[in-house]
Amino acid sequence: MKYQIKRLENKLPNRLIWDINEWRHVPSLSLDYAMGKTPLHHPRVEVKMAYNSKALFAIFRVKDRFVRATTTVNQGPVYQDSCVEFFFTPESEKRQRYFNFEVNCSGKALFHYQSQPRNGVAVSESSLDKIHILSTLPSTVEPEYSSPLTWLIAWKMPFETLKEYPNFTPPQAGSIWHANFYKCADKSSHPHWLTWVRIDNPKPDFHRPDCFGELIFE
Repeated sequence: MKYQIKRLENKLPNRLIWDINEWRHVPSLSLDYAMGKTPLHHPRVEVKMAYNSKALFAIFRVKDRFVRATTTVNQGPVYQDSCVEFFFTPESEKRQRYFNFEVNCSGKALFHYQSQPRNGVAVSESSLDKIHILSTLPSTVEPEYSSPLTWLIAWKMPFETLKEYPNFTPPQAGSIWHANFYKCADKSSHPHWLTWVRIDNPKPDFHRPDCFGELIFE
């Protein structure tokens, strides 16, 4: 699967509005596949992505239920909460090494660099602090919110935060990265594991760089 990342020279607004002017003409992708057993609850998850010379931008819209968030610190187990994730290799060919950037619905993040699957180390605190994250939900969602709820996450990731990747250079027009997008809620009453690129595996496992799709920079 492929997704084209639009180049936007204007600074994206610090407002969480899915169809605001700057995002309006950016195409979205959706997370249509589930790992493991067919979930009883399959949220509708869409993502838009853009870039400029200094940073990568993303906005997620999740039409959800059974939402929870109990992780209140960065580098904590955000994947146990209602969580969106971006696993990526900033190279034109698939690699065993990659980053996993995971953000719960309240805006707390886990950011690791994997030299190979499940052999990760936390990205430095100074790098993580440079990533600007916005959320439409409060710092905790507990008890679980079972009614229908649409929530949004947006983030700005300066390219300087990826300096821990070997030989990293910022993308230019025509650059190709490899990635997958995920949604999970491991500890909710209705757990699920959703993907952009399909992963044919009987048990949920997001650490599959061999299944990454292509991100093509406009």
